[in-house]
Amino acid sequence: MSYMGIPRGRRKALSQVRLVTDGTGVTTRYRDGVSEGVVTYSTAGYTELVSVAQNTQNVNQVEIFDSTGNTALLGSGAAASEVVLIHVTPGGNGIIGLRIDAGTRLAIKPLTTPANNTECVINFYD
Repeated sequence: MSYMGIPRGRRKALSQVRLVTDGTGVTTRYRDGVSEGVVTYSTAGYTELVSVAQNTQNVNQVEIFDSTGNTALLGSGAAASEVVLIHVTPGGNGIIGLRIDAGTRLAIKPLTTPANNTECVINFYD
């Protein structure tokens, strides 16, 4: 968003999501630093980042850090029907302009199995 062409400061639109894979290959999802438990983060399918109920505000920017060393797909839509929004590159994409409407489910899927002791952190801004 901008006012007279001047970018606004970044303000968090949704909770930060972290996927942390430990030394034994177990991935835990954290939302704003609070564990939501073990999730399947593999090439088998998409891992939900934000549910329809959690997405209460429009998003205009996404910031991604990824230490897995692999490319992943960030998608939106119903489970098993996700549409790819962007490719998450190794190291992350930094801050990118990406419009995501409120009420949209977001999920991520790695193209290869993530290594141990890695994480993927995603921030959502208005």
